[in-house]
Amino acid sequence: MEKNSPDTRDTMSTILYIHGFNSDGEGWKADALRRQFPQANVLAPDLPPNPEEVIAILADIAQEAGASLLAIGTSLGGFYARYLSARFGCPTWLFNPSITPDLTLDSRGIGQFYTWTKKRPYLFKREYLAALHTLRAYADLHQNPALLRFFSYRR
Repeated sequence: MEKNSPDTRDTMSTILYIHGFNSDGEGWKADALRRQFPQANVLAPDLPPNPEEVIAILADIAQEAGASLLAIGTSLGGFYARYLSARFGCPTWLFNPSITPDLTLDSRGIGQFYTWTKKRPYLFKREYLAALHTLRAYADLHQNPALLRFFSYRR
């Protein structure tokens, strides 16, 4: 199997789980990843609402992990995982990713919220949409589709 194939299990040592909007890093998804991949170091940070701060956190993790990184993202976390894949060339699994959050969050994501699990309060500002647009444009331009695996689930 190709070294950076998103399907490889034996070369990854760091799995970065990136949560979605209104979510927290630690929870049942991170726990499930740890059970499924006990040999991996599973990281699941709680992310702030500001996309520039999110990318700073995730980029530090990606740089430290290097070629051993597998990024996994759900919803808005899938958007960020796709960006990381474009920037760092890491294999990525995307579960129901938000592809255009700069558009979708404009109508329903501006304001004060609390995360589901930990009830962390946060404010998502309209000004964050421009940063999301910039990240999307970068990923669209630099993405290697061979590094992505898309998954979707429906009820």
